[in-house]
Amino acid sequence: MQTIQNRITEGLDAGATIVCVFDEDVRQWNDSERKRMDEIHQKYDTNKNVIIASSMPSIEYWLLLHFENTNRYFGSSAKVIETLKKHLVGFDKKRAFSQTREMAFGHHQRQQDATGLSKSKAFWT
Repeated sequence: MQTIQNRITEGLDAGATIVCVFDEDVRQWNDSERKRMDEIHQKYDTNKNVIIASSMPSIEYWLLLHFENTNRYFGSSAKVIETLKKHLVGFDKKRAFSQTREMAFGHHQRQQDATGLSKSKAFWT
């Protein structure tokens, strides 16, 4: 969490607006994560230059929407991950976001290269 707070401070010092996306479903079952997220919210919720974006129930669902147009009820993030792995083979929730981004972006590029068309929505482009 200190790294996140350092990055927020760096951005604010540079005059930027900061958007932080957190997978806050973890706070429902992990007390230490709940405390960390409470700290982040207490510190930045009133700062107009910091936007805390919470993915609820799971960020995996948001990732899945880049590959499937669905409004299916999954019931748990584990079910979403099971479906997401059909598109992102080797996806691991514990993997750093940057690695997941590269995996997904590579998948997106392969789809474009194979067909000349994008089969998924723009992914971090």
